[in-house]
Amino acid sequence: MVHGRATLATSVLLIMTSEACADFTGPVISVLNGDIVLVLPHKKAEHIRLQGMDCPEKAQAFWQRTEQATSSMSFSKTITVGAYC
Repeated sequence: MVHGRATLATSVLLIMTSEACADFTGPVISVLNGDIVLVLPHKKAEHIRLQGMDCPEKAQAFWQRTEQATSSMSFSKTITVGAYC
């Protein structure tokens, strides 16, 4: 389990809604579910999906546990997002 947490913490992230395709750094301001976080690099929040993650959606079994795990590892932390264009 510790190995899985370390992998999540160092996962490469993908930009989902960015207008500009570029790497950026910003704090995680919200965890939307186990595999999507909200990052605020400037004045506009960006939805970021964790690469290689497939967590349960809300109302599916264990969705709360995956959201809590992602939150405990990323909320309020500054991350660097690598963009794939």
